[in-house]
Amino acid sequence: SSGINAEYGQFRKLPWNNEEVARYAMKSLCKVWMFKFHNIYCVANLLSGLAQFQERVGITVVENVLEAIRVGMEINQPQYNQRRVAEAKLLGELYNYRMIESNIIFNTLYLVISFGSLPDGTNPIDPPTDTIRIRLVLTIMDTCGQY
Repeated sequence: SSGINAEYGQFRKLPWNNEEVARYAMKSLCKVWMFKFHNIYCVANLLSGLAQFQERVGITVVENVLEAIRVGMEINQPQYNQRRVAEAKLLGELYNYRMIESNIIFNTLYLVISFGSLPDGTNPIDPPTDTIRIRLVLTIMDTCGQY
């Protein structure tokens, strides 16, 4: 955890009033798929601490993660599945660190399950053998279901 504290201190020192630096830092924190999966909680921990002093960081990252999950549902390209699972993991970790409330988790789960479904139960976006939705739901539930 001393590593997290060191990174936290470095992020706190950034010139957040410089729009270019702030935009780059927030963009980097949103690229959660570039971190090892089992370390995604560290990103949420860092964001939780930063959001106490830079509120827009928390808001921007949460909005970006939710948008990325939605866009992933629309595009549904297999080459982005690992990225999508990492974003789902971050969403669950953001809930664990109390950066989002349970209604956002439930709304996202509903979106993942129902997006693109037709009244007859078919879904033209996903082939019948595509299991990414199941992985996304299980990732979110596994990450924050204990809370």
